Amino acid sequence: MKRTCYIPIREDEDLLKQAIVGLYDQVDSFRVINSTQKPLEIYFKADDPNSKISFINPSTPLCFEQALNTAIKDSISEGNTEFIIWGHNDIIVQPGAVDALVEKYEEVKGTKWGVIYGMYDTLCLFNPRFFIDENIWGDPALFPNYFGDNHRYRLMDLRGYARINCDKAAGLVHHIGSQTITRHPYHGIINGMTFDFEGQLYRRIWGGGPGQETCADPTCHGLYPMRSS
Repeated sequence: MKRTCYIPIREDEDLLKQAIVGLYDQVDSFRVINSTQKPLEIYFKADDPNSKISFINPSTPLCFEQALNTAIKDSISEGNTEFIIWGHNDIIVQPGAVDALVEKYEEVKGTKWGVIYGMYDTLCLFNPRFFIDENIWGDPALFPNYFGDNHRYRLMDLRGYARINCDKAAGLVHHIGSQTITRHPYHGIINGMTFDFEGQLYRRIWGGGPGQETCADPTCHGLYPMRSS
């Protein structure tokens, strides 16, 4: 299985470079989902025929959920439906992290798994079959900034897909965290305005906050109908 690592970026190409350096010898290729509107190919010298890095350049910036959807669909178009490697652009990764995730995948492949966490999903494996078979994709209309991950994982749980921790990988990943909203005032202002609203929306949908949900409807009030067998 080819190891392709997908990394989305809105800001801070220097942090992205740091993440790629840590992962470079652990993967076969990188697909960077570039929402900076900058020509990162020049910065990373992606025209080098020996480079492992290529770019997906959307015409408008993508939110996190849209970037994940893009990564899953790109992987499917390449015929890769076993797993994708997903990384945040603000991680520092030690050798062996991806090996640990893939080893865990080898233990659980053939089962109904949805995600294998390293340091949560800052470095993880996603199962594209969850998105394909359940027809559940990240929903930017509901959660463009935060709570999209909680929403996705609640649906994974209710559809019977295991979320698996890989402690060995977690110990090899450091997440800087919240770097976009702390380094860039625009994103900090937007987050301050929308975080509470999206949290209220999540509680309205699921009857409680993350970890305290009371609604156990696997269709989420009919938003995501079950596919007929």
